[in-house]
Amino acid sequence: MNANSLRRIPNLKTILAFILLQLSVSALALTYKDRPYDNSDWHKIYEKHNITVYSHKPKNSALVVFKAVGVLNAPLGPILGNLREVEKTIEWAPNMSEKTLLKNHSDVEAITYNDNDLPWPVTDRDLVLTNKLFLDEEEGYLIVETRSVEFPGAPIKKDRVRAVIEYGTMAFRPVDEKNTWVELIILVDPKGSIPKWLVNIMQQKMPYDFLKSLEKRSNEFSPEQLPGITDLEKRLRKILEKKMAHKE
Repeated sequence: MNANSLRRIPNLKTILAFILLQLSVSALALTYKDRPYDNSDWHKIYEKHNITVYSHKPKNSALVVFKAVGVLNAPLGPILGNLREVEKTIEWAPNMSEKTLLKNHSDVEAITYNDNDLPWPVTDRDLVLTNKLFLDEEEGYLIVETRSVEFPGAPIKKDRVRAVIEYGTMAFRPVDEKNTWVELIILVDPKGSIPKWLVNIMQQKMPYDFLKSLEKRSNEFSPEQLPGITDLEKRLRKILEKKMAHKE
């Protein structure tokens, strides 16, 4: 290799600068304002008990995205704790017959298996999901991201149809010590032979039912919070305190 060739090789500083740039772009992608469907044309479907449910039909898709926004009459801590207590989710989540921890990455990230009962004659659905809690420091939210993944330890069962969550987020922010603002956005493809128009009708109640069940559970039971979740909640509260101080 001659001297001219060596000069054409990027130096270490250039490589590091490129890596840092990519990391910065990735970090910005985690801000809640950059989420998909943020500026979508949402149509209000119904409002009930502090929860408003909207729908949006993306282009080139027969399936509808649903959004539920409102205030849960429950503290943020128990809400996060109950979402993270994987094995006990079947005690409160609607139509869920099994919830298993497949792989625990950290206090705030895990891969899980869901088995969901559907009314006869529809075949039951299951899902393999990656779930991650992160803090949006810029906007001031705690966000749970959920989407389907393939996992070798959870092969498709003959008596189940493997559904897919193409996009799922839940954003949380404490209103006060007893109430929590929430926004849930989800796009689920149940797969199989169910007509898409029927899927869209069947799923209208899903966001509301899930959030109200989570609210009820969080008022009845407060699991011990994992350190990683506690840290994110404390950091969120400090961010919100600073935002309030700037407004004043």
